[in-house]
Amino acid sequence: MEGAIVSGSTQKSRQRAAGETALKAKSNFLVTPDGLTLKTYEIAPRHPNGKTAFLTHSQAQHSANLLPTAIGLAEHGYRVHMADLRGHGHSSGDR
Repeated sequence: MEGAIVSGSTQKSRQRAAGETALKAKSNFLVTPDGLTLKTYEIAPRHPNGKTAFLTHSQAQHSANLLPTAIGLAEHGYRVHMADLRGHGHSSGDR
């Protein structure tokens, strides 16, 4: 699944997003060797710096909590990857 992430919280920045500040985002699922599905996310920078960051959430959280950090990194040129760990967010597993 692909989409766009709009940085900034004001209406003006949202209006500019279509041509100026939108970041491309993709989500997918991967299957672990034991059959669980993990939800993954990738945010592509508009101006890549050739570097990649992988963010992981802490206990009792999910990747959406990392979105402000991910957006900030992408705005600085990083390709950002995140995943909901087992039993968190949109991933399967014991909760």
